[in-house]
Amino acid sequence: MIETKKKTIDGDEYSVTQFPARRGLSLKIRLVKILGPALAEAASGLDLKDGGNLQDTELDSGFLAKAVSKLVEGLDSSTGDLILEMLSQTRKNGHELTEAVFDLEFAGNYMTLYKLLAFVIQANGFFPGGGIGFLTPPAKAEPETESTSKSA
Repeated sequence: MIETKKKTIDGDEYSVTQFPARRGLSLKIRLVKILGPALAEAASGLDLKDGGNLQDTELDSGFLAKAVSKLVEGLDSSTGDLILEMLSQTRKNGHELTEAVFDLEFAGNYMTLYKLLAFVIQANGFFPGGGIGFLTPPAKAEPETESTSKSA
């Protein structure tokens, strides 16, 4: 069943409606092709001892630089199209995020865009479990609310 999830990010309410299964799977495959090599590079630099987690781990020097390098290698001119497609089921304060609205709303406001993309990934269950954020320490929490509604 397709659900719509809501979350307040940087003072605005965003609603994300999950993608139908085939479209969502196609998007997930594209994301894995971009993120996979970077995540593999990052994971190879981790030394999780005795069942510890990233917050308890000293990072191998240069591992983040290598991971970012791999991520950048996976980006190309179609990445912007992927981002717009990922946001095609998203509304901000009840308004559709068209290309024109996207250009105005996120100009110079990339951190909010990154938070929103992470929410789209989470709402669609693209990376269950630890998500893609398991490699990064949790951000300082801003009061955010999240709710879910279902549709048939």
